[in-house]
Amino acid sequence: MLHIDDDDADEWKDLHQQVADGHLVGLPQILDWLEAHYEGQVLEVELERDDGEITYEVEMVGPNGQIVEFEFDAVSGDLIGIEGVGIREMQKTAPGANQ
Repeated sequence: MLHIDDDDADEWKDLHQQVADGHLVGLPQILDWLEAHYEGQVLEVELERDDGEITYEVEMVGPNGQIVEFEFDAVSGDLIGIEGVGIREMQKTAPGANQ
């Protein structure tokens, strides 16, 4: 059985309220952006709070088995970092772009 102490429960309630109030971008928006721009499957998602900044870290496995981590600013939804190998192979081609 999963046990969540009161402090953790309060923190999650606060984060959910921030999303509901529009102060943080919801996870579905982040995942929709990734699906539109990169091929792969999501392995893990973490919501990190570091030095007052809140970020989403999304780990994906690409079509060639590569593991890539994407970091998004949770306030703006902007992609702020990518780590891994074979990132270009995961990028989807924009419609109408020359191939």
